[in-house]
Amino acid sequence: MDKIKARKRGQEKRRLLSAKQRHQYSQIIQEKALTWMKGKQKVALYISTGCEVETNLLLKQKGISLYVPKVEKGTLCFYPYDSNLVQKGLFGILEPTGGSSLAIQEMDLILVPVCAFDRKGNRCGYGKGYYDTVLKDATFKIGLAFQEQEVDQIESESHDVPLDIVITESYPMG
Repeated sequence: MDKIKARKRGQEKRRLLSAKQRHQYSQIIQEKALTWMKGKQKVALYISTGCEVETNLLLKQKGISLYVPKVEKGTLCFYPYDSNLVQKGLFGILEPTGGSSLAIQEMDLILVPVCAFDRKGNRCGYGKGYYDTVLKDATFKIGLAFQEQEVDQIESESHDVPLDIVITESYPMG
């Protein structure tokens, strides 16, 4: 399936989940993600918005340096997360407003939002390519998605970087 179709299908399936289901599934997914975060020093993750898998529980973790993305010059830069230092940025998504950025290569793990995924770890996001600019340099890449967002196959392109694992409410895949 081409990425445009996969993206639309994944987003539609995600939207069709009730708010209660999304919240319940998000809690399960976050609990699974926490096991991958254990023992890590620096973790990059997103601040969830809309119908994405929630990250509020993950963003409350202590003892781990958490970094969240901000779009700068066509790529993502990761800044220390502080709930008091965020504001709506590009596309209305919360972004950090302070601190010094840290290169993705210095992160132990990155947790990525997903619009659609397949069993080979191929993913599609929102189509702007921001995550593609950093995933190639990431140490370990985990996608967070609802099971309903899985498609049989996503046609990948040369610049696409597959995820190491996709965590859903049903399984970690990898």
